[in-house]
Amino acid sequence: MRGFGLIKFISVLMIAAVTAGCAAQPGKEQTSKLTVEEIKNNYPDEKILDIHELESRYVLVEVQRDTYANRFELYNLETGERDVLPTGVEYTEPHEIVNQNHVVLLATGRDSESSYQNFPYYKRFIKNSGVDDKDNSFICINEDRYLDIGEKTGTDSGKRGVLSAVIVGLESVEFLFKPERGKEAGFYAAFTDIPATEIMAEEDNSVMLVRFEDAAVEGAVGYNGILYGGDNPYFSRLEVREEDSGVSVYIHLTESAGRYLVKKGRLPLPTGFPYLHLEFRSGLEF
Repeated sequence: MRGFGLIKFISVLMIAAVTAGCAAQPGKEQTSKLTVEEIKNNYPDEKILDIHELESRYVLVEVQRDTYANRFELYNLETGERDVLPTGVEYTEPHEIVNQNHVVLLATGRDSESSYQNFPYYKRFIKNSGVDDKDNSFICINEDRYLDIGEKTGTDSGKRGVLSAVIVGLESVEFLFKPERGKEAGFYAAFTDIPATEIMAEEDNSVMLVRFEDAAVEGAVGYNGILYGGDNPYFSRLEVREEDSGVSVYIHLTESAGRYLVKKGRLPLPTGFPYLHLEFRSGLEF
C-alpha cells in the first residue's frame, strides 16, 4: 500500500506538471524581464556547459565550478525567477526535458566528493507548486534504469574482494564480497565496495558475462562452479570461474530475458559487506 501511495503521489505531480507546462495564458503580454546574456553574467567564476531553451520564456542552464559536480538551474525569462534542481554532489546529464515543470536527468554514478562509483540511474525532477521557496520548488525522485540485454555497462573503480556468496532469487541474482584475509584494512578504508565490474552480452545475447576485476572466489562458492537458476524464468544456469586475475560469471539466459537492472548495495553493519544486485525483466514489460 505504501508503494501504491507513492505511485499515486508521483502521478498527481506529473499530471500537474504537464498541465502547468501546457497551460495557456491568454491576454498576458509576453515581455522579457531577463535575457540569456544577463543570465550568463550570473556565473563569472563558473563554466556554462549548456543552455537549453524551453518554449519561449524558459531556459535550463547547466553550469559547473572547478572540482564540483555540474548543476542545473531553470530561469523564467518573463518573471526573472530562478529554480535550482537539487542534484546534490552527483554528476548528471540531461535525459528528457518534458517541460519547465518536469525534467529527467541521468545520474552518471560518480560524485564530486569521493572516488566511489555507482551504476547510472535516473533522477526525475517535478515542480511542486505548493512550495513557497521559489529557488527550491522541485522535488527529486530517484528511479531505476533498466538496460537492454545487449547494452554494456560497468564501473571503472572498486576494491579487491573475495566472492563469498552467489544468491539466486526468483528474478535476480546477487554477488556478495568480503575482504581477502590479511587485507581487511584496505577493504574497509573510507567505504566498502565491490571490485571494478563489467557487464556485457555474448553469443547473440544468449549469455551474459559479469566480469569482476581483481577478485577471487571463496571455496564455499566453488571453483569453476555451476549454479542453476531453479525457478528463475530468466536464466537456466550460471558458471563462476576464476580467470585472468579476476572472476567471470557466465549467465545462460532464457528467451524471456529482455532487460536488466544492476545496482550496488551493502549489508548492514557490523560487516558492511558490499554486493552486486542483478535483476531481469522481459522486454514486454516496458
